[in-house]
Amino acid sequence: MNHEHYEHLLVKAVDRVLTTEERAELDAHLLTCPACAAELQDFQRIKETTDAMTARIMLDAAIEPPRPSVPAKLWIQACFVALLLGVVLLGGFAAYSLYIDAQVPMIVKVGTGLVSLGGLGLLLYVLRLRAAGKDPYEEIDQ
Repeated sequence: MNHEHYEHLLVKAVDRVLTTEERAELDAHLLTCPACAAELQDFQRIKETTDAMTARIMLDAAIEPPRPSVPAKLWIQACFVALLLGVVLLGGFAAYSLYIDAQVPMIVKVGTGLVSLGGLGLLLYVLRLRAAGKDPYEEIDQ
């Protein structure tokens, strides 16, 4: 019997993320395995305790993330634009200097171009997510 598989299902059961098929499989197993049934009860008690502790900590802490003021937001945006322009200007100059130098091996030129394209692509993707309001890390700020 593969108890590692059932332990995985027990954890998913406690987190309430089992599929219907997994739930049926686990229920059938729990009828024949008292050790796993006891372990499920232990897991549920631990989760109840940690959830209660988390709720109490959050109530006591009343954590509010820092929210920059409007002038601070404008300053941050201006600094970001200045940084981005500086990177583009310096990167452009470096690329121009690199590509006109005949002594630089072609593999270095191609590798530098690929790294630059990859970085630019990721930057544009993040900016597009932010502009569309789909920032996956937004909940961390809340």
